Amino acid sequence: MIIQTSTPQQIISLDQEKKKGIVLIWFYATWCGHCVDMESEWEKLSNNSPKGLKLAKIESSNMDNYKKSPGEEELRGFPTLRLYSKGGNLIKEYDGERSYQGIYDFANDYLKKHNNVTKNNLLMVKARRGNKINKKLVNQIISNKKGTNKMKQKTVKNKKTKNKTKTKNKKTAPKKKRRQAGGHAKHGYKVEI
Repeated sequence: MIIQTSTPQQIISLDQEKKKGIVLIWFYATWCGHCVDMESEWEKLSNNSPKGLKLAKIESSNMDNYKKSPGEEELRGFPTLRLYSKGGNLIKEYDGERSYQGIYDFANDYLKKHNNVTKNNLLMVKARRGNKINKKLVNQIISNKKGTNKMKQKTVKNKKTKNKTKTKNKKTAPKKKRRQAGGHAKHGYKVEI
């Protein structure tokens, strides 16, 4: 995703975008020869960036409108590429080759190491003692959470009684109720996603 930064208001709103997700910002100057040389590499990255990465670029004349992250140092020169984590904190300044592949690998390596929710956002599924998780439930959780990047935790309380009697009537009646209710909530699963 490309974040527009052509107006002072868009640059000010960039601070909100930095808090929402991982952002790579290219600080450049129109008078800088290295920046002009890097323009075509940035365009390649804009057309094919790693999944989950937002891109923005800020021209030197608009730096007065840019809000630095806490602890972020002043720029030492142009071009400068900085990667920001979700929350808006500066992760690292890129110091590699100014090529599409170098910049892509830099951002993609960070995403692979720190974005551990890329596969359906399913981290862990646990059942409380005495319950069985079936394949259908796991598949349902995977299909419901596909494509999101948010981590949530949901705990469902166990509604089973602790004192069970071994009579046939009492043992079969709760099973029918659970089947009729149809959800994992009645089985007391703890699901973390």
